[in-house]
Amino acid sequence: MKDLDYTHLTPEQQTTAKQVMDWLMPRISAGGEQWIDGGGCNLFAGEYSSIYSVTTTRGTAYRTTQHDAHLFLVYDGGGFYDMLSYNGEFEAHGIGLGNSLMSHLESLGYTCEQVDNICMAVYA
Repeated sequence: MKDLDYTHLTPEQQTTAKQVMDWLMPRISAGGEQWIDGGGCNLFAGEYSSIYSVTTTRGTAYRTTQHDAHLFLVYDGGGFYDMLSYNGEFEAHGIGLGNSLMSHLESLGYTCEQVDNICMAVYA
């Protein structure tokens, strides 16, 4: 699945991405693989910038914040958003996987935090 490709990452990031994959794949149903691999965003990123708007009396301005972490999990749409985001459909039904994934990674020695509703930062 191209949404789960991690060959573009450094060897250290690839090790972490593989650990995420080992945890995530048993939780994705066979039928679910098709709607996850819809040509959307790649789940694994080596860098991440968030964009947010600030509204003032002069109008709306957009700001970008660069984040620094070992690895980023970016779920900006489709099935990964629903599964992993705290605003996703799975979370609304009490079956979200984001917190469970964070707990798993922390049990392996990583530190994790939600950057925003579409990205989780993993620190080595």
